[in-house]
Amino acid sequence: MDSLHLEDNSCFLSSLPKDIRWKVFSFLQESVGELRLVSKSWLAMVDEWAIPDNLPALLKIHINEVIYLDTMNVVIEFRRSDAACFGRLRELSRELNCAAQAGRNDPSYSRPWNYIPFFITYESPNLYRLRDAISAKSRFVDITMRGGRIWDSEREYDGSSFHEAIVKLLASLKQVAGLRLYPRCIDEGNANRALFRKMMMHLMSHISVHEVDFAVDIHTFPRDILVGISERVACIRIRLQNSHAENPTITTSFRDKSASWIELILSMFHVGARSIELSNYFFDLFSSEDISSIAETLVSEGTPFHMKVILHERPELIVEGIQKEFYQSSRFWIVNIASETPQNEMKTPKNAANRKKFLETPKTPLSHEVLL
Repeated sequence: MDSLHLEDNSCFLSSLPKDIRWKVFSFLQESVGELRLVSKSWLAMVDEWAIPDNLPALLKIHINEVIYLDTMNVVIEFRRSDAACFGRLRELSRELNCAAQAGRNDPSYSRPWNYIPFFITYESPNLYRLRDAISAKSRFVDITMRGGRIWDSEREYDGSSFHEAIVKLLASLKQVAGLRLYPRCIDEGNANRALFRKMMMHLMSHISVHEVDFAVDIHTFPRDILVGISERVACIRIRLQNSHAENPTITTSFRDKSASWIELILSMFHVGARSIELSNYFFDLFSSEDISSIAETLVSEGTPFHMKVILHERPELIVEGIQKEFYQSSRFWIVNIASETPQNEMKTPKNAANRKKFLETPKTPLSHEVLL
């Protein structure tokens, strides 16, 4: 860097077309922190380049609802090697007294990562400043919705302000590998369902989401929401919950609901879903014949699919043209079934040991690495 007469070259860089100048900065991503310190003109040029579309992918955006303060806690995680690209993010954190934290090694990447926590009120202008300082790409977006009753009030908190703030914060986001929502589920409350649907449709109207993970109350049947999500997302994970259970770890039979769920799952595959995983560990929802019926229908139609589900009886799937793997625990069977000749992105590892590990691991068969 010292061999370059940076000040002398500032006029040269500023005279270049913006797209050429941005390509130069893209090649020098590891040095943009130093480039911002050269002069005010260089600072302006680098910050002009550091828009969400040009920034490297984040590891995670974690948004936590803080009910009693009408505030959300937003934690941004990124690789330490990419830290120089997030100059505006770090400046905003210093201004708001949110110190960047050095994280331990992320086992998913085997490389160090940093995170910065922010506390942002829903109506704060800093919400928009944070939006403009984060990348348009992230491996994960985790949203934790609290809900319930406000601690000093008898009124119910419907979460609408939090949902609206999420939509504003993520307005620049374009690509996400996994969108995960905790711990609240789609339940019997019409207002909750309407808010969830509105937020999800807003987000997926401009974000390419590869996988969604959320909870559904077994006593509700949000067909419109699940089919709508399936039109936009290839991989869907559903965690079933039982709001009426005194002990949620006791297995309960819901075979009376199986016909509705079979029709729903087929509809989700028909409109675009390619992988559906149901976490129904304590819900005896399907029989072996039910799963066979789903597989036979999809195979006869030539629809590529992957499905993971829990059975509470010995699986007897005599279906031609599918891959199938069964794993028995002390209380249930984990069933993995998939098209015999799926799309390239649906293929599982050929090595037997890796294939077994792949099928036992609770993840989608599609790779997240495409984002990074």
